[in-house]
Amino acid sequence: MNNCISWVGSAQTFIDEPSVVQYKHINLGRLGGNSKTGQNKNEDGCLIWWSLEQNWEFIMLLDAHSSDDSAKLITHYIMEARFDFLRILELPVQQSFQLIKEKLLHIFNSNTFLTDCKNIKGESSCLIVLRKEKYIWWFSVGDCLLYYFHPDLIRLGQFSIESKTVF
Repeated sequence: MNNCISWVGSAQTFIDEPSVVQYKHINLGRLGGNSKTGQNKNEDGCLIWWSLEQNWEFIMLLDAHSSDDSAKLITHYIMEARFDFLRILELPVQQSFQLIKEKLLHIFNSNTFLTDCKNIKGESSCLIVLRKEKYIWWFSVGDCLLYYFHPDLIRLGQFSIESKTVF
């Protein structure tokens, strides 16, 4: 997949090295912290897919703790299902959002995933955001934040998107 960025902190820590890289219309910023304050590893991760032709981005941010094993595990499971996700993203918006939700819940509730989670060190917050056309859908577990910088929202003083627990 050409329009894909996948990274975990153990691959490159970015400690004392802020990095901002532009891929087409996407800016990716990474900083693993400051070694002077004791930071010596980066356990974060991200996975980004996009299609300019189909007008969507799929972004997963991971904030792992204790090790980056959980970030690697989650990334592995999502990448394993990438062709299913890509087929879903070809569908109309409403159908895409519903099927993305179902696919993610199927993965995260599967016995295989849950068993693998028990056999790794650490855990991870996870934020998955899908922008398709003029709509945004997100799935959040933990404390990752989403900031959406759109000129119309900036004029209204709106920068962050917050969610309430919905069942």
